[in-house]
Amino acid sequence: MKISTILTSLLVLFTLVSFNYKNNEKENLEKFLIQMNDARLMDFQEGKLAELKGTTSSIKEYGTLMIKDQTFLLAELVKVAKSKNIALPKTISNKKLKALKKLSEKSGKDFDKKFINMICIDHKRDVKKFTNATKYEDLEVSKFANKHLPMIESHLLKIEAIKKSN
Repeated sequence: MKISTILTSLLVLFTLVSFNYKNNEKENLEKFLIQMNDARLMDFQEGKLAELKGTTSSIKEYGTLMIKDQTFLLAELVKVAKSKNIALPKTISNKKLKALKKLSEKSGKDFDKKFINMICIDHKRDVKKFTNATKYEDLEVSKFANKHLPMIESHLLKIEAIKKSN
């Protein structure tokens, strides 16, 4: 009798842990997709500002790259989110809007410096988030992260090279 009670208790415990893990995984997936949506919207807007206000051709070209790549990445992200029944905001978060406003108020070399620092911070964070997402059990999100992590890493390397040259 004791063995069956222990086995039943273990089965219940395993079920609860498994259920909890799956709920945490879903929350992590949703959080990742929403955060990366916000980050892509921000990078797109930063790119537009860099095209307009950058003082060097390398910053202007990087802005153009951000517009192109973030548009592509956003479209891919939306597909994944739709398949998971996760609604993504269509507008940038208030926190990022405030940072974008501060960037837009800069000009000349001050703009360049602020832009470079902001985008470096953004891409370092995104590399970490994408790297973590490659380990998700959800194959579609993991595949998405694996596929696009090299792009995010290349953006970071490019902006770090620009930072060194400025």
